[in-house]
Order: sequence, then structure tokens, then C-alpha cells
Amino acid sequence: MRSSRPRLIAVVKETCTGCDVCVDLCPVDCIDDVPHVECPEELTPPIRIREEDCIGCQVCAKVCEDLDRGAIEMVSLDESECRTGIRRSGRAPRTGAPAMDR
Repeated sequence: MRSSRPRLIAVVKETCTGCDVCVDLCPVDCIDDVPHVECPEELTPPIRIREEDCIGCQVCAKVCEDLDRGAIEMVSLDESECRTGIRRSGRAPRTGAPAMDR
């Protein structure tokens, strides 16, 4: 478990192709394959980044960009908390969005 919060968190976009290169390169093994679900109305990326374990190293985003895919973006922890409404720290997100403890 890390002692300080990362400044950036990796987030997978729906454009992910599932090439799995990032899965093998993640230094903390926080990227998982997502089982394919037969649900065409929902676009689910074929991988999932466990944001609570992400150290913000940017390896996954850089390799994805190098492969001309750009399906992983690095966002601030505050932005991630606001997008999901899930607080990953002892403080509320800066924009005042409602937060829930995990």
C-alpha cells in the first residue's frame, strides 16, 4: 500500500482495443482484462485499471500513445474523484462534487 497519493491516475477510454500491452508493462500490476459481456448497448473497455492501486507512473499511457492508440489518459486524482463521485482520500473532491467512500 502506498503512503502518498499519486498526482495522476490512469483512466481507460472506450476506444481501448484490448491489445493488452499495458497489462504486461504495468509495474504494480493494476491493469486487468475485463471479461467480454454480451451487452451491445454498453461500451465497456476490454481492460480495467484499478485506480486505487495506480501509482500514476504513466507507463501505460505512454505505451498506448506510442502504439498510436491513445486509449489511456492520465487525469488528476481530483478529476477522477469528480468523474466517479468516489473519494479516494480523506478529503472531498475540490469541485464540490458529491463523494462516497469506497
